[in-house]
Amino acid sequence: MARMPPNPNATRPLIHTRQLTHTRQLTQTRVMTQGLDRLPEHLLGQNLLRLPHFVWLILACTFVPWVIGGWQVLGWNVSGWTWVIPLVASIGVAATHTGRVRFPWLLWMPWIAVLVANTFFRLGAPNAVQTCVQTMSPLFIGVAVSAIRWTPDQVDRLVRALDAAFWLILVLAVLLIPGLLSGRLLEHSYMAPQVIGSLLFVAIYAARYACGSRRHLFRTGAMFLLPILCLTRGPLAAAVGAIVLTPAPLGLRKRLLVGTAAVLAATAVLATPRMQRMMFTSGEGTLSDLRVDNENIHTSGRSAMWEVLWTGFQDRPWTGHGVNASRTALIEKFKVIFLPHNDWLKLLYDVGIVGTACFAACILIQLVILVRMGARSRGGLRLLCYAAAGGFVPFALIMITDNVLLYTQFYGNLHFLMIGAVYSAWNMQRSGQSMQHADPLQFRTGPIVLGARRPETPGMRSRTPSPGAAEEK
Repeated sequence: MARMPPNPNATRPLIHTRQLTHTRQLTQTRVMTQGLDRLPEHLLGQNLLRLPHFVWLILACTFVPWVIGGWQVLGWNVSGWTWVIPLVASIGVAATHTGRVRFPWLLWMPWIAVLVANTFFRLGAPNAVQTCVQTMSPLFIGVAVSAIRWTPDQVDRLVRALDAAFWLILVLAVLLIPGLLSGRLLEHSYMAPQVIGSLLFVAIYAARYACGSRRHLFRTGAMFLLPILCLTRGPLAAAVGAIVLTPAPLGLRKRLLVGTAAVLAATAVLATPRMQRMMFTSGEGTLSDLRVDNENIHTSGRSAMWEVLWTGFQDRPWTGHGVNASRTALIEKFKVIFLPHNDWLKLLYDVGIVGTACFAACILIQLVILVRMGARSRGGLRLLCYAAAGGFVPFALIMITDNVLLYTQFYGNLHFLMIGAVYSAWNMQRSGQSMQHADPLQFRTGPIVLGARRPETPGMRSRTPSPGAAEEK
């Protein structure tokens, strides 16, 4: 008698109803997001809108002062509100989720102690408390963002959002720079805080290029044009430094080629008549004339301010005169001028050599740690580590000629948002946790949790490409 073949359905185990439902929901989620990631990066689709609400608040407060920063609301400029509102929100997030904080606040505690001690335990200058809080506000942002549980998908969305900001900056530049659409270039500096804020994106796109994305070299070059169009000399030099000195793994050959091209481009810009008139009081000069002691250099009053602060620094070189004492010294001398356009000299005057060295050490240690984290990471987290580390390069350079320490809404808040996201994602990667909610402030919408990544079932892999995948090939 012929033997009947076994029935395959007789030995197949039954699939639990809840597992089948979860698999269908997971498949539905992938179908919904797979096409969204293939949209052009300049389109902020639904996938990017799943970023945590607090992150969107910081992004909005970064670009709103670009447009209406000078408007008055309740007696304050909008640019003032755009650092106060994120600060209050970050304190609320951090206070209600203290157990989730992953930001290295102990690393920055010496700098915090220097600011507090020189504000409250010395004869403080007017507005010293506001200056102290405003200077520390990026640290609060970093602490709050690190309390958000950053999944790999969330990190990828943040990287794409930073990429999409390129198109926003491009549109704002075209609309805000006077005469650009008609072909007339400015003969004076314009939008200095905004251009300083754009230096962070120069560092971000330079890091993306160093990680293997060739198209980000074009974006880096395009961002290089903004200080040229706005005729801002300090940011132009800082942009060159951000490209050449990026801590991302850019090979020596590429670094030399890109650095040489950036220096040549800056030299060519210096030779243009409009830059010559901006740089030199006589209207003409050469590279050899770029000296602080050259009377032909047009310093816009910086040399006089620096002389006042340098003389005062020598009176108390080690401990300084107290937070915001530089403001009082400049107002007493010049009546209306209170920002020295040299944050390093301002720190030396206010907190002395000890405080300034403490601040520089915190920056350097944080940069090294981020680079080491990037070397041990992959995908979007790797890109974000190098971009956050690279942000310290133009920051330190532009401190020589401008007031970036107080431009927290343009630079510092977004920079430390990236650092906070890096630490949260790094800890989740190390712990191997798969969280249901990526953001404590996010809301459920149907069967899909916006901003969260559902755990994958065995044998199934997400098809959604990571923004770091191409760079790693």
